[in-house]
Amino acid sequence: MNFDGPAELTEIERKVLSLIQRGRQNAISMPALATACGISTRELQQIIQSLINERGVFIASATGRNHGYYIPETAEEYRAAVDQLKHRIISLARRIRAMDRAAYEEIFGQGNIFQEVK
Repeated sequence: MNFDGPAELTEIERKVLSLIQRGRQNAISMPALATACGISTRELQQIIQSLINERGVFIASATGRNHGYYIPETAEEYRAAVDQLKHRIISLARRIRAMDRAAYEEIFGQGNIFQEVK
């Protein structure tokens, strides 16, 4: 990747990116990465989000064994990272639906308008 010109990486972005390795087996946890960079986990989240959304760096995150951030090295790692994001989206959509149901029933007094018509 070439980061010359106006989109040049900041010093802390360079440091974060230099510590994130290729391959899921080399994933680095958020606490370890934040400590190595001397920043809070909240600041680290913002930096990683910026690297992904504004700089176009594909940084994946893994849960479970070898959890943490990494740069996918294979097609399988890429697919696993995307599948994990899709699962999060589905989970969040279910959560929103449940909150909507509760809001209509408890806040708006509409009863359960989401019941399926039989």
